[in-house]
Amino acid sequence: MEWFKRVECSIPETYYSKLAPVGIHILEEGSPAQTSCEIKKADFVFGDSRDLERWVLNGTGDKLFLLQDQGWLNTRPRTSGSTMLRELRANGRSELLVEVQRVEKEFQFNENSVDRLEINEVISS
Repeated sequence: MEWFKRVECSIPETYYSKLAPVGIHILEEGSPAQTSCEIKKADFVFGDSRDLERWVLNGTGDKLFLLQDQGWLNTRPRTSGSTMLRELRANGRSELLVEVQRVEKEFQFNENSVDRLEINEVISS
């Protein structure tokens, strides 16, 4: 919180000082997401692959599902980053933008450190 308040007042304004009010609001007003035995009171639900299948078939309403399933984690197909990007391109739009951290880009305190690139450009790089 101290860092957010200090950065918020920095002169000249920076990328971080513009975002600081959001961080302050989250820390002052936010509360961690919780689950509950009473589904209506829960912010999210969790379970294994079978639980997830039941929720998918019956709908999750406004709930997020947290998958906690060590078996699935150990047996899922492994994909490299490039394979995942190709799947995104195949299933998405060609103009899909991906935020990329360029290793050669010099850090600037007053701007975001990633570039938004079209997915085709990212795959070909």
